[in-house]
Order: sequence, then structure tokens, then C-alpha cells
Amino acid sequence: MRVAFVTLTQPVRVKIPYGETVLPRGLKLTVLSRNEQTVTVQYLDGTQTIPVTSTDLH
Repeated sequence: MRVAFVTLTQPVRVKIPYGETVLPRGLKLTVLSRNEQTVTVQYLDGTQTIPVTSTDLH
């Protein structure tokens, strides 16, 4: 099974258990799922949903 990755093309603000953070441009993340508008990625010990337009997938 091939693992898919996505690279952020712009910073993305996400909520995390202890507040929020900004995922920086250029960060490479493992893709768990995607649809036309969003990508669900693995980040730290959880998942984050980010817009496809903020990635190299669009």
C-alpha cells in the first residue's frame, strides 16, 4: 500500500488540544482522506482537515 503525502503551499491555522497553531508552508503531511474541497491529514497524535487549495493537490 502506497502512503500519500501532501505539502502545504501556504500556512494553515488549525486547532490542537492545547490551543491553536499555524502549520507552515512547505510542511509535508500524511494524507488520510480527501474530497473535492478538503484533505484530512495526520498531524501530531490526531487528524486535521485542511483546504485542498492550501496544498499541492489542487
